[in-house]
Order: sequence, then structure tokens, then C-alpha cells
Amino acid sequence: MAEQPAIPDEPPAVLGPRLIGRSAELDRAVRALTAATPAAVLIEGEADIGKTRLIQEALETLALDGVLVAGCLPFREALTLGPVVDAVRQAHSRVDGLGLSALAGALRPLFPEWAHVLPPAPEPLDDAGAARSAAR
Repeated sequence: MAEQPAIPDEPPAVLGPRLIGRSAELDRAVRALTAATPAAVLIEGEADIGKTRLIQEALETLALDGVLVAGCLPFREALTLGPVVDAVRQAHSRVDGLGLSALAGALRPLFPEWAHVLPPAPEPLDDAGAARSAAR
């Protein structure tokens, strides 16, 4: 009687293309991320078109360190700096030791969990034009 061939424990991996039909968008994202340091890149579009996958592929292509990624969910009310706050929270669980300037006290409302280590909040400016200039 003939011996039967051994059956492998795991089936062979099937590899497909990383992205199909998105090479132009991937190239643009990679160029935007490498054009200047630091860089901020906004990927937008309707739900489930592959925005997250596109940025993941771009970051994997570049193998960058120190990248913050945040999502902008469609809330009824705008959350000013919401994505930035989410990204910072992902990157840092603590802020003491970061060498923040006195201006970092303005972050207290956004990061109440860090209020005990942030500098005091700056005094509000009476002149709206001066407030806008100070924010730049």
C-alpha cells in the first residue's frame, strides 16, 4: 500500500496586493509625510473607502517613528482640537518631564487629567485680536 503525503499543519499563506488601485493616493500621502518635518496630513472622504488603510500603508512604507494618528469622527458639535487631543493621549500617558513652556497651561481644559503637572493657565487677553495673535 502506498504512503499518503503528509498534510501540512497550516495552509500556505495567500498574499495579495497591499492596495488595489490606490497607488497614486499612496504616493501622495508618502510625499506629504516626507515633504517637511514636522508634517500634518489630512486624509478625508466618506466612510469605509479605506482612509485608515491608506495612511497605515503610507506609514509602513516610510517606517517613521514618532507619528501621531487621530480620527475625526462626525460629531454634531465640533470638538476644537479633538483629534489633536486624542493623538497626544495615545502618545503620552504623562506630560511631566516634557519641558513644556508656560503657554502649556492653556491645555488644562483639554487635558484635565494632567492639570496637576501643567503650568497655571495664562491670563485671558481682553483684546480678541491679541488673543488670536498669541495663539499663533
